Amino acid sequence: MLEKSIIDAGQSIQFLLRRSGLVDFGAMGRGKDEGGVELKLPLLASTGIHDDVVSFYRPKAKADRAGDPRIWPRAIRRIASAGDLLVLFSTVRGLVLALLGGDHAALVRSARNAAARLGLGVANVSSAATLLRDKALVIREKQWIPARGHGPRCVGETFEYEMGLTPNSYSRPDFLGEIEIKASRVSSRAGARGAGQKLQTLVSLIPEWEGGVRNSRELVEQYGYYDRKRERRALYCSIFSKPNPLGWSLDINITGGQIAVVHKKALVLNYSIERLVRALEAKHPATVFVNARARRQSGQEHFHYFAATYCEGFNAARFIDELVAGNACLDLTAHIKPDGSGRDHGYLWRAKRSVLLDLFLYRRSLFGEDVSPSAIS
Repeated sequence: MLEKSIIDAGQSIQFLLRRSGLVDFGAMGRGKDEGGVELKLPLLASTGIHDDVVSFYRPKAKADRAGDPRIWPRAIRRIASAGDLLVLFSTVRGLVLALLGGDHAALVRSARNAAARLGLGVANVSSAATLLRDKALVIREKQWIPARGHGPRCVGETFEYEMGLTPNSYSRPDFLGEIEIKASRVSSRAGARGAGQKLQTLVSLIPEWEGGVRNSRELVEQYGYYDRKRERRALYCSIFSKPNPLGWSLDINITGGQIAVVHKKALVLNYSIERLVRALEAKHPATVFVNARARRQSGQEHFHYFAATYCEGFNAARFIDELVAGNACLDLTAHIKPDGSGRDHGYLWRAKRSVLLDLFLYRRSLFGEDVSPSAIS
């Protein structure tokens, strides 16, 4: 990379550029002169702020190859060192490059400094978050609180009840329409096996129906299975980028701006990436992740909500990366009721809890100890 200064543009980079409205690799031919884009961008480095001419293009390739998208920042050869990290920001002012060096902690500090130098700012806890923190601290002081209901969702439902909130599946955030709340059980055993692999729902979004399927009932009738335990036809599964045991998978097409939900190579459901990202950003302008310890007393589960982390700046490009990597998915949750009608619990876009905090650009603790994502259960 240092010798030629040419970089492959991965899926998340292609997505970020497409959303910026400045670069769309899907509309390009092959070669720098066939629809390629050349931009003059600021490049932040330890030596100062440089003006860099950056080319975005698809190279000429053999007939049987598509020509992977490329980025050519010319100044890198002059000022970069081995081990430096090149970061591309998409801001309200346009695209910005930053060249970061040093260990991981230094990279984070450098990125924050870069944002500050650009006038982008770093997340500040809002007045709504301060109010949420104050109410949550009162809940923390109650220590062990009896669960309301049972099952995986009751840890969140109990916290929201204590906050005076009503559980909802609306597109707006839970608290004052500004902050989404996600509560999770935390294992008392460090590194609990498989804990970080468990899924957290981010948003529910109805698909665009394809392949002759028009609703949940038809989806279950055509692609479901018989649930012997509940004596009904159903379709409950998590769909990742690789096929699951039922033959479902996600086909993520960044240049086309679509995510196809495929069953054994047949298109069944479809999502516009832009529509999905807008739903995620609307639901998560800011999110507080609350950690709770759980124990049973007199046969009933109790929770102690002991820590909370405030996050903002949903990173849509990172979410696409996690979809491709198999760390995020779509859950189908539908069945046919005794009267023959269809019932679903939403079309749920979810992420593994091990990557949750990485889906946000900024985060800070509201109170309590820092908990490794691998402990969340």
